[in-house]
Amino acid sequence: TSSGVLSGGPINSGGGSAVASENIVLIGFSQGGAMALHVGLRWGETLAGIVVLSAYLLMGDRVAAEQSPANTQTPMLFCHGRQDPIVPVWLYPMPHAVCPEELAEIARFLHAHIKS
Repeated sequence: TSSGVLSGGPINSGGGSAVASENIVLIGFSQGGAMALHVGLRWGETLAGIVVLSAYLLMGDRVAAEQSPANTQTPMLFCHGRQDPIVPVWLYPMPHAVCPEELAEIARFLHAHIKS
């Protein structure tokens, strides 16, 4: 399963996780964003959020069957550049990259969704 990729990592809830899953935001750019979305939607414990930068949904036809109930209400932030030829969804005036405005939006998202 997708969640098996992270078992034993920082989201491992079974004994000894340094960070509770509800305080973790998965963030990825490009293929990393696709993986953050893919794993986050399927993760069995509630996450604080998912941030997808210049990315896309992997295996979208399987999400309904595979999505974990734990993350159906997880806050998500999607950011894309207007000049991004890789991912044809636009928000920021940039190519396939990260810009200061996008970083500010990510910071606002993190402050709003991570428990202190």
